[in-house]
Amino acid sequence: MEHLMPYIWNSLLGLAMGGVVVFVAYRKEALSLSGGITAVFMGTVIFVTGGWYSLLVLMVFFVSSSLLGLLHLDKPSSKRSYLQVLANGGIGMVLCILWAIFQTDLLLFLFTISFAVSTADTWSSEIGTLSKTKPRHALKQTKMETGMSGAVTPLGLFAAVLGAALIACLYLVVEPAKDHWYLSFVSIVFFGVLGSYLDSILGTVQVKYVDFKGRVWDSLPPSEEYSSRTGLPWLSNNLVNLFSNAIIVLIALWFFGGI
Repeated sequence: MEHLMPYIWNSLLGLAMGGVVVFVAYRKEALSLSGGITAVFMGTVIFVTGGWYSLLVLMVFFVSSSLLGLLHLDKPSSKRSYLQVLANGGIGMVLCILWAIFQTDLLLFLFTISFAVSTADTWSSEIGTLSKTKPRHALKQTKMETGMSGAVTPLGLFAAVLGAALIACLYLVVEPAKDHWYLSFVSIVFFGVLGSYLDSILGTVQVKYVDFKGRVWDSLPPSEEYSSRTGLPWLSNNLVNLFSNAIIVLIALWFFGGI
């Protein structure tokens, strides 16, 4: 029983810390009830399996994303559901569990890359919509409406670099690469930004809804009524986030692990 006590205490500590942060986010309407419960569960699992470093990465992603959401107070609040929480942090949580089992540095590195992708994508979306220039299609480079999935701006790309770089800095502080630290830093930033751009590419074919006023939505309109639908009907924005994250992690695993 004694060898289980550290896990029990870490679980309780993770629940307590995660509960406080999530409660504040829930009161600020950044999370739905299902999103809050999922976030507490995810934070606890990540803390128990990955320790303080993994929890720090998760908190930096979550807090920074929530703060950037305050840039859009003029828009209706969009509470993150459990699907959004899993889409952004699910891959990282699985990698953290695998790291606890196999204790290989590569898995912790991939965990960091996973959250670099999520952070870069979120920062790109939140800051990119503030761009004074019209966003362009990620592939065709034709002009698109602001805020639509599949659209990119120079400001958004710059924000993606900053977001990925922030997560890369955490890796260097807690898990320093002795001789080639700059390679780890550049790799995390590169894959983070690549994941963000891949998210935009997949966003060009995700399902979109056109309401009766001609406005285009990435998800069902608040009224849940729409006149037409475009894109792949099964490819939601949450799946785009999940797929782009998983693809980048697999590419990084192939590149660094030789699978």
